[in-house]
Amino acid sequence: MKLFLVGDSTCQAYGPDMAPQQGWGGVFYRYFKGSEQAIISELTHEKPKAVSYELPEVTIENWSASARSSRSYIDEGRLDFFKDRMHSGDYMFVQFAHNDSKKDMPEKYVAPDDYPKWLEIYRKMAI
Repeated sequence: MKLFLVGDSTCQAYGPDMAPQQGWGGVFYRYFKGSEQAIISELTHEKPKAVSYELPEVTIENWSASARSSRSYIDEGRLDFFKDRMHSGDYMFVQFAHNDSKKDMPEKYVAPDDYPKWLEIYRKMAI
């Protein structure tokens, strides 16, 4: 089983060079059985970069990216990458919000009434 983390900077994993800055997705694996045995590696693709945490019973892939909103993540094609990676029994945890509220950045902004519509795209991807 895999858990995919998708979100903004508050979920993103940061390397040791950025310490002490860290999103919750960078420490999430520690709450799982066997975390002391985790194999941590960087995954790369054309656009997104990710950190993989391989644990005895689950693999967690954190594909979160700083300064993204629910809209800009999709508009940049980052969600397209999951079409072939997600399988039955996998889960996607989605965490966006504070960048969505930036009215002065139209490429990120999502009106409150439209926010559920953008999240619905993620939900459909995970089915």
